[in-house]
Amino acid sequence: MLLFESDNGYKKVCIWKDEIPFKYAGRNTLHYSVDAGDTNWYIGTITIEVKLNPRHISNYAMICMKYTDNQINRTDIIINFGRENHSFKSQVLPFNKAVCVGLDKEFADAIDEFFKEYPLGKLPGGTIEILCGGCDEVGSSNVAFKKVMKILMFAFCHIDELSDDELQYEILKIM
Repeated sequence: MLLFESDNGYKKVCIWKDEIPFKYAGRNTLHYSVDAGDTNWYIGTITIEVKLNPRHISNYAMICMKYTDNQINRTDIIINFGRENHSFKSQVLPFNKAVCVGLDKEFADAIDEFFKEYPLGKLPGGTIEILCGGCDEVGSSNVAFKKVMKILMFAFCHIDELSDDELQYEILKIM
């Protein structure tokens, strides 16, 4: 697990590589395919939890995404969603506040919209699956989930080629 924060402590990001911090997947799915490009991604699972600027209402989101390379020139996108009464102690919110595990349909739709707006041919061939996510009842929004998706895309492209310091610098710039 990597934990990064801005110099003033306002922005924080926690990254788990090939580790899922909680066991839960939604009961519902969105699923579709798009043409793939020749992009190379890290093969495995990355979970990102972020606290954006706390003075903004859209300040928290968590997404766990898995990429599997299956040697095809199509990208299958699967978004699991649904929420029950599970909670997880946050690594980035003050006082390790508990967050709700699972994605509401609204947040699944925001992730879906993010993928549909992503440039054609820029996703790798294989399967991209949103395994699960988490939200804060007060500070989560579609904007926060789209920001986490930008960070996840960057992480899947660069997590093995950048040092921890370089990764922190680039991710905090995205935030």
